[in-house]
Amino acid sequence: MLPAPIDQPRVTRGAWRVGRAGVASVASVLTAVLGHRVGGGEVPAPVVAALLLAAGAVAWLLAGRRIAARQVVGLLIICQVVVHLAFSGHEMVMGPAMVLSHVAATAVCAIAVSRAERWAWSIAERLVLRPLAILRTFVVESTSRLIGHVADLRPGIDAVHHLVRGPPVGA
Repeated sequence: MLPAPIDQPRVTRGAWRVGRAGVASVASVLTAVLGHRVGGGEVPAPVVAALLLAAGAVAWLLAGRRIAARQVVGLLIICQVVVHLAFSGHEMVMGPAMVLSHVAATAVCAIAVSRAERWAWSIAERLVLRPLAILRTFVVESTSRLIGHVADLRPGIDAVHHLVRGPPVGA
C-alpha cells in the first residue's frame, strides 16, 4: 500500500477513521434508541446490536473524507427510521410524543456529531497538516537553493571543461 500524499490528512485513515466512524455510529444509534424509548417504545437488544454494526459500516465509509453535516443528518434519519420500524413491529405509525422524541434525538445528535467532526479535523490540522506544510516549504526552499547553487557552478565547470578539452592552442 502506498503512503498517503503529504497533504492528505491522517484523519481519514487508521485509528482516526475508526474513532470518527465509531462516534458517529454509536451516537446515531443511541440517540435513535433513546428517542424511541422516551416516546414510549420498546428496545430489543439484538436489534440495537445489528443496527450498531450497520451504522458503523456506513459511518466508516463516510469517514473516508470529511463528513458533511447533511451526511450526519442523513445517517441519523436512517437510524431513527430503522430503529422505529424495528422496535415498532414494522409500523411507521407514530404518536406526537414518539415523533417529538425522534426529532429531538436527531437534532441533538446532529449538533453533537457535527461538532465532534469539526473538532477532529481541527486537531488534525493543528497536529498534522500545519507541521507538514511548514516542513514541505522548508524542503522545497532548501532543494531549490541547492539546485540554484549547482546551476551557478555548472557554467564554471563547463568553461573549465572546454578549456581543458579544446583543441591545442597552436592548431
